[in-house]
Amino acid sequence: MLKNIQNNLLLRHPLLWNTKFVPVLAAMVIIHILFFAFGLAAGTIDFTVTESWEYRFNDTSITVGFFSVFIAILAIIVWLVFYFRNNAFKSFYPKANNSLYKEWLIIAVICILNCSYFVSYEVGKNLRARSYFPEEEFSRRIDVISMASLFADGPYSEKEFFYENKNGNTIKMKRDSFEYNHRKYAINSLLNKNIIQFTYQNREKDSLNELRVKTWLTENRKDSVVWLMAELDKIAKGHNAKGNITPKKWAELVYNYPDYTDYVTVGKIDQYIPNPSDDMAYYEYDTDYTTIAPAQAQETFTDTISNTYKYINGQEHVFPKYYVPLKQLSTSYNVMSTAWSKPLINFELLLFYIYYGLVLSLAVFSFRVTSGRNWLITLVAIGVMGILTGIFSLIVHAESFFSFIWMVIIIAMLIYYISTCRAKTSKGLSAIALTGLLWLAPWFMLLLHNMICDFIYWKYTGYDYPIPERTPLESWIIRNSIAIWTANIFIVFTYMFFLSRSIKKWKGIAEA
Repeated sequence: MLKNIQNNLLLRHPLLWNTKFVPVLAAMVIIHILFFAFGLAAGTIDFTVTESWEYRFNDTSITVGFFSVFIAILAIIVWLVFYFRNNAFKSFYPKANNSLYKEWLIIAVICILNCSYFVSYEVGKNLRARSYFPEEEFSRRIDVISMASLFADGPYSEKEFFYENKNGNTIKMKRDSFEYNHRKYAINSLLNKNIIQFTYQNREKDSLNELRVKTWLTENRKDSVVWLMAELDKIAKGHNAKGNITPKKWAELVYNYPDYTDYVTVGKIDQYIPNPSDDMAYYEYDTDYTTIAPAQAQETFTDTISNTYKYINGQEHVFPKYYVPLKQLSTSYNVMSTAWSKPLINFELLLFYIYYGLVLSLAVFSFRVTSGRNWLITLVAIGVMGILTGIFSLIVHAESFFSFIWMVIIIAMLIYYISTCRAKTSKGLSAIALTGLLWLAPWFMLLLHNMICDFIYWKYTGYDYPIPERTPLESWIIRNSIAIWTANIFIVFTYMFFLSRSIKKWKGIAEA
């Protein structure tokens, strides 16, 4: 079937046949689907995980990233072997005025698709994390988890100890109380607790959640608190995350109107290591501590109202007597929160791969229309010039100089190329200039933007306070770099349309 398609393309659409566009497109679409499917599998959330490092160490993104680069390199090499077999342009085969532009478009599509496999993986991974609940239901659930965390073990807003500088000496001071809503409470009051925050929520929403649950406490609305705990219990049971107390028992342990100081601390997990020296402390202990023989583990015990402390081989372990599965829920829902708080498709990542593909397509196209000799000469010349201008920019401490000098080089090459095309006497060094224009001219707009930004920053240096405000145009230029990079893509496609048409005429000029 594929052979018949290629034969038909050879007769009717030789450009598609020569570029092997149909089989390459089909192969790359299949690879994108495979990466997307792997992303779906990698995005599966384990609701039993209690520490975020477990997700970090199980994250396959880095491995997939390297693998996508390997696949891309392998695919582009195989494609170029077939693509470079025939070159109608160099053989002076009759071609339409826009044929070179169409050929470059095909090359650009192939290169961009081939460079962006990782994007499909990321989309699949984020889509899987979002697929557990509709956004409205997810938002409701993290509100419940966030507010309920006030009634479990967690940090205080106002710390018990603080440091004060007196007569040049730093003194540790103790704080016994704090003020909330024009009333003083003991430092260990529930009204001094912080709630869990999620990246999906903005600071305003977090503040509203905290205000809401603390208002229930100050107004003695115990029924609302019990309802909140029951909602968290429903969420936990839906994920088979288990605690050892009921919502009613939880309220009895912590609810003590009006001061909320006489309560039992409810843990967020059944056991943990407090204040490990580093993250690796978590990785070294995968033993079931409750079954270790005392003689073997060298255990010592400390029993309190809220926790049992076990010192095993000098390392402290905390076993809360009462706990709810908040740690599992906060960890897993944080993963979903990250997926919901960013776009399904990371536009900046996509923009990077588009530019990556465009650069590769221009490199292939320049080799196609000139020669390997001119290609290498241009590469060496640009490399040497890049090193020299970079060193000089560092010496003069001016990034704008680097941008300026390369803009001058691009303009000089363009003038030389145009003059050669108009003179029609001999090509001279125009093949090198043409290769340089294909590589560098698409960056002209970005070099100009960088030079303008550097000038704006320089303009406002040296001022004493207050620093003058930037003009609206200057502020827009500084803040909208992504928009300028995006607009430059359309400029590149427009520029290539006119340059590719001129290349056809340039080809007819004598070599010498």
